[in-house]
Amino acid sequence: MPELPQNHPSEQDFIDCTKFHDNRTQIVLKENRSEYQAKNADKKKVQVCKVDGCLLDTDELQKCDYLLLVDGSARFIELKGCDIGTAIEQLIATVNILMPGLQKNYPTAYSIIVSTRTPKIINQKKWEALKKLMKRYNGDAFKSNSPFIDHI
Repeated sequence: MPELPQNHPSEQDFIDCTKFHDNRTQIVLKENRSEYQAKNADKKKVQVCKVDGCLLDTDELQKCDYLLLVDGSARFIELKGCDIGTAIEQLIATVNILMPGLQKNYPTAYSIIVSTRTPKIINQKKWEALKKLMKRYNGDAFKSNSPFIDHI
């Protein structure tokens, strides 16, 4: 389990909010008519936690939908209708809250926005801020129309 700084979710919170922790070859997360799929051909051990409404269970914070932990990386996943600006804000907030405690065991972070449709214009300044944050954790940010297919 990840080491977490004070005032962050506990190890027990991670256990309680885990949807599964195994080596299944196909992972599907759905919400708001958006779908994230992960193909796990090498059968790596994967942990998927519900963030919004469980790991970060407060209305006072913006947070993404899911956290997928695998092979030294943390994937922050937001499944959205079409409000990409809000999705970016939710991901930035979640990464800032959780990565300080995850970084030791999961030094690489990715943020993934899956939407029913990606608007032609998004807030470029917010998007660049998210990409910069992900680079700080050796990763990147992605946005895609549903379904997003990830090879882990």
